[in-house]
Amino acid sequence: MLTDETVEDRAWLCSAEDCVVAEFDRREVVAAIRHLTPVQRECIALRFLAGCTLEETAEYTGSNVGSVKAAQHRGLRSLRQLLAASCRGADQAQPVDGCVLAEAAA
Repeated sequence: MLTDETVEDRAWLCSAEDCVVAEFDRREVVAAIRHLTPVQRECIALRFLAGCTLEETAEYTGSNVGSVKAAQHRGLRSLRQLLAASCRGADQAQPVDGCVLAEAAA
């Protein structure tokens, strides 16, 4: 029997279509992250996946906050370009900070 509590507990469930789209999006983002430089990848992972602050990321990586900000900025710019190119198709891939989307799609 469904109660209000049960419905609230299951509010996070998505439709099958939403789940498929979310999984596809996740895979696209993961593929793009893999093609960042190691410094950018570590910064993005710590800042947005692990939820670390700028200061925590700097401490963990042994760098300063300015370097973390720069790596974050470059990494997000590259991700934005890679994911935009992914939407247009791999045939139009452009090099982005040393990586090419066609490689990410492979």
